[in-house]
Parts: sequence; structure tokens; C-alpha cells
Amino acid sequence: MEYYRMQANYRTIFTEMLLAQSAAAGALADVAGRYAQLMGQAYQEALMTLAAEVQPKDGAAGPARPVDVARISGASRPALADLCRGFAGLPRVSMMGFLSRYDNLRGRRAMVRD
Repeated sequence: MEYYRMQANYRTIFTEMLLAQSAAAGALADVAGRYAQLMGQAYQEALMTLAAEVQPKDGAAGPARPVDVARISGASRPALADLCRGFAGLPRVSMMGFLSRYDNLRGRRAMVRD
């Protein structure tokens, strides 16, 4: 009888490990998607800033006037701060996503009372 009870405990541990790994994979997918979204927004803002500064003259490629690099980087500083804030929030997004998925996978559990 003791052997069966130990086996059930191992089965429970193995099941919990699988649930945790599944939740971790889902959280990784969430964070990867959020990272891709943040990088896409950063690239889009950078390209829009550069496109505003570089205009073709009579069909020729190149800047219509000299490009002031300091002005371009100065214009994107608030966007850079927002990007850094977004990256700083990724660990929190990861943990919250993991806990949410893990809780949903485990389902309703009975309360243990002493």
C-alpha cells in the first residue's frame, strides 16, 4: 500500500512539472510577442524620423539637406525612454503570464486546513 501512495506522489510531482513547463512555454511566447511588438514600434519610429529627414531631390537618392544627427537622436529620446520602460516591464509580464497560465492549468484546488 505504501508503494502505491509513493507512486501517486511521483505522478503528482510529474504532472505539476509538466503543467509548470507548459505555463513557462506560454509565458515565453507572450514575452517574445511583446518584445517583437516593442522592437517593431521602435524600428517604425526610427524609420519615420529618418524618412522625415531624408527626402529625394529630383528623383536622386540622398538627403535634400545635410542631416543633423544630433537633432534626429534628440527627437527620439522620449521614444527611447518609452522603449526602455517597455523592456523593464518584460520580467513582470513574464511572471504574471506564467502564474496566470499555471493557475488556469492546475484548475480549482481544495483548501488545506490544519
